[in-house]
Amino acid sequence: MSLQSDFQRAWQQLQAAGGGALRLPFPDGEVCADLPLVDSVGCHCRQLVVRSQRLAGLSTDQLTAIGDELTRRLTYLLEPLHVIEIDGQAQVVQMRSVPPSPTPAGCAYYELLVRAGGELELVRYERVKGQQRTATDALFTQEVLGRLIDDLVGALP
Repeated sequence: MSLQSDFQRAWQQLQAAGGGALRLPFPDGEVCADLPLVDSVGCHCRQLVVRSQRLAGLSTDQLTAIGDELTRRLTYLLEPLHVIEIDGQAQVVQMRSVPPSPTPAGCAYYELLVRAGGELELVRYERVKGQQRTATDALFTQEVLGRLIDDLVGALP
């Protein structure tokens, strides 16, 4: 299922406004993103969330299979994502950039959580040596964000 035509319409509205909240409904769910800055080429993305009833009640093995599928699909991001932790009790699969990108003060990486509660959540973090990590805007071209949305939704069971 491709959300590209809906995404293109929403992008035009967000571009005219200079940024804002993206919401793309699809059967059994929706894609939501906080895009504080949008122009003709790309955007800043604070958070990208896919909510879907298709994730509700999945086993840890099924969540891990989704994580593995996302590892195969999301090869075009700045760093490759890999499953790094599986929490069977909380029913969450945690994925991160492996390796993270070095920065002058530390490193930056993506974190993608696959939750049985019905959510995929992608956030970019920066960690300065000796400090706690902080969320930072991910920079995506229009083309990459559209592909990312399709790949996240496409990995759902």
